[in-house]
Amino acid sequence: MSGRALTLYYEEPPLPFKPATRALFEFTSPTRFPLSLFDEELAKHVKKCRDDVYARVSYPCLGLYRFLEPGSRENPVYTQAIECIKQQPDTRRILDMGCGYAQDIRAWIQDGVPSTSIVGADLLLDFVEDSFELFADEKGKDHMYGVKFEHCDIFDEDHVNKVKELSHGGQGFDVIYIGSFLHLFEWSEFARESESIMRWKIQAADVQGRVFRAYTRADAQAQVARALSNLLSNAPGSLIFGRQSGMPPGQAGHYERHHRTGAMGGNSQAPWRHDPDSFIRLWQDEARGRQQLQGSGGWEVKPVLPNPAFNWAGFKDKDVQELSRKDLVQAFGTGLEFQIIRK
Repeated sequence: MSGRALTLYYEEPPLPFKPATRALFEFTSPTRFPLSLFDEELAKHVKKCRDDVYARVSYPCLGLYRFLEPGSRENPVYTQAIECIKQQPDTRRILDMGCGYAQDIRAWIQDGVPSTSIVGADLLLDFVEDSFELFADEKGKDHMYGVKFEHCDIFDEDHVNKVKELSHGGQGFDVIYIGSFLHLFEWSEFARESESIMRWKIQAADVQGRVFRAYTRADAQAQVARALSNLLSNAPGSLIFGRQSGMPPGQAGHYERHHRTGAMGGNSQAPWRHDPDSFIRLWQDEARGRQQLQGSGGWEVKPVLPNPAFNWAGFKDKDVQELSRKDLVQAFGTGLEFQIIRK
């Protein structure tokens, strides 16, 4: 990532912390992070943990402290999703794909989901290990004792199948959450089959120096959708929900010119930012006339893009390097909340 991008996405802790953030830290370690602790003291701890990781993997979401706010709680279907698991915790399972710091997993436990019903998967499990320092709790102990974590490259079928085995009976997850995940990848809606070849890669290394490579292609988001479909239970009502950045209208993201080499050092193309129409087309797979995603009954897709009236045209021909943070947040920070329900 360029020096400009490192600066652009590097912020100070967002003081004062939101009550929900303070409550989550108090839940994970009440002796270390009591509500009586000054925000400034907690901010020092959070910033040190963030800086240690950001020096290795400079994701914008790390620089902007997005990990302090469990995004799943903002989705309108959140209560329904966790109640689904809480009603039958012995047989129902929820997956956080791309779990990162596992802040959402901790929020689910805080909201009453049994830890034994939760699975987290990520390409870089270092994030999970780092999260125990951030939240001052311990893997396999207390509230985290039953959570299962699995390394997963979403483009590797063996990895995906291994994660699926962690669902009840290996039959697929009842609920899958994907937060700020799908928008990492490219989508070329009208790519011919001959063009859908492996043509670029993401490369990342963990602190032990192990290198992970994920090869993708012009229809990478469709690949991810198929993998998620495979991970989801075939039972009607099974749910995928999440959030991502979006653009009205849907288009390849422009801010990637700040870090054309990609957040993890790969040779990345511009990922696709959806609006509701393009998101529905991705999941229904109608525009390309290809085989429907796995599942006999199809999908009910509910994407919502806040602030749909934003005028992107004013930024389209500008040099993004010259935009302010405020402009960039307005241009690229528009969020797409979604629910995908198997019929």
